[in-house]
Formats: sequence, C-alpha cells, structure tokens
Amino acid sequence: MEEKEIKDFWEREHRIMAIDPSLRNTGVCYRDVKTNELVQRTIKVKEKEEIVAIGRLYIIVDNLLHYQKTSLVVIEGYSYASKGSAAVTMGAVGGMLRTLSYGLAGAVLEVPPTLWKKLMFGRNAKKEEHKFLAFKHYKMEFDSLDECDATMMYGLVSKGLMQNKWKFKPDEKRVKELKSSIVERLAWKAF
Repeated sequence: MEEKEIKDFWEREHRIMAIDPSLRNTGVCYRDVKTNELVQRTIKVKEKEEIVAIGRLYIIVDNLLHYQKTSLVVIEGYSYASKGSAAVTMGAVGGMLRTLSYGLAGAVLEVPPTLWKKLMFGRNAKKEEHKFLAFKHYKMEFDSLDECDATMMYGLVSKGLMQNKWKFKPDEKRVKELKSSIVERLAWKAF
C-alpha cells in the first residue's frame, strides 16, 4: 500500500489509544468514541498486592478498549534502566497490556521511550521536565506525567498517520525521522 492509502485507511477505520504503562499510575490518551474529544487520564490502581493490582488494571483497560472500539494501541516500550523487582513488575504489566491490547485491538505499536521523548521534547529532556515542555512547546497542561507521556505518544503517532487531525504540531524535522518507520511498521502489523 502507498503511504496515502495507508493514511486514508487509518482515518476511516482506526481508533488509536496511547498507553504509558505503570502498575499504579497508567497514562492513557484517546479520542472518545461518542464525543470525538481528546481524553487524557491517569488510571490509578490502589490495590496493595501486586497481582491484584495487575488484575484491576487489566479490567479497567479491557473495558476502555472495548468501549472505545480501539483498533490500534500505541504503548511505550520497556525501559531497560529498571532494576530488580521494578523490572519484573514492569515486565508483568507490560506483557499483560500488550497481550490484552493485541487480542482486543489487533494492532500494537511499541514506541521506544528514548525515541518518542527525543522527537517530542529534544535529546536531553528529563522526565520531570515533560509537563513544562509540553506546555512550552504545545500549550498543553496535564495533571500528571503519565497523562502527559501518553498524550505526547498519541500526538506523535496521530500526526504521523493523520495530517491536520492533532491540535499541536511537533517539529516537522523531528517527526520526519519517525514517520516513515511508523507507516512501515503499522502496514506490516495491522494488515
């Protein structure tokens, strides 16, 4: 398929949900199926026992994917800086979210954290600066870093697939680097 055909297909057929995975505070961003408004939220899981918290997160995301009729999940790739039990927990959460997303949506695009952060905020941006940089560059405010990160991934992928459908415009030079690989990867995974 040509790039234009893929974009046209995507605009007609696909609903995107971006997920910034975490056991306790998972950021999500999507366009509401009824209102078409951009929704940014943090799924807060308070259960103390890890397996119960993972189960609760599963139920919430499962309901969201069903209700929003999601057909593409964009998920932040694993951070290899995590150590010890945090790495095991993130592996369990990430594996559960990817399996659930693939089963319900049918297409999952994993975006490496270093790549999308470099494209959206610049090479040396620190995590604690994301909310400030999102406001500075894109005039968007967020309640949490999780919402901010999910929204930035949504915007990057949405901008790469659907021109003029996103309310901020990332630096075209930065986006160009990722754009062709997104279209190629989605064409391979989704069809």
